[in-house]
Amino acid sequence: MSKCRKTQDLLSHHRTGLLTERRRAEIEAHVSECAECARELELLDSVLALVEDHIHHHEPPAGLWHGVHNRIKDRRIDPAAVRLARWLWSPAPAAGAAVAVLAIAAGLYIGMPSRHPAQSISAAPADDYVRGHVLYAGQGNLADRTASLVLYTASSDAGVRDR
Repeated sequence: MSKCRKTQDLLSHHRTGLLTERRRAEIEAHVSECAECARELELLDSVLALVEDHIHHHEPPAGLWHGVHNRIKDRRIDPAAVRLARWLWSPAPAAGAAVAVLAIAAGLYIGMPSRHPAQSISAAPADDYVRGHVLYAGQGNLADRTASLVLYTASSDAGVRDR
């Protein structure tokens, strides 16, 4: 099947004469043995015949190619455009753009506020923090004053033991 696929891909090249003699002989040998590829070649031949029958061959006007050649030859290139193109393709603009991007990134990084929280909690000893929290929480209407007292006492005992 892969041989048929390769052959069918090359059938149009076979008919237009773009294949080498060796490759052309291989295609013809395969087409003579394979009915599917022979049918594809017949379909291609019928399509090519339709195209040939319906194409109108028009000759270009007599001076067309000379006119095109002269316009290409006479085209003047602006020296300023050449200088601009050379400058744009040189490393200087790329380096300048890289420096500008780095400067903007550095300015944004330096100008951003610090992501580290203030050290108000970690500056105070842990037992003072717990005591303050227990005293504050114990003042609420629904506070469990017994649990608060136990926490306060436990933190006080831990503070005494650590010292």
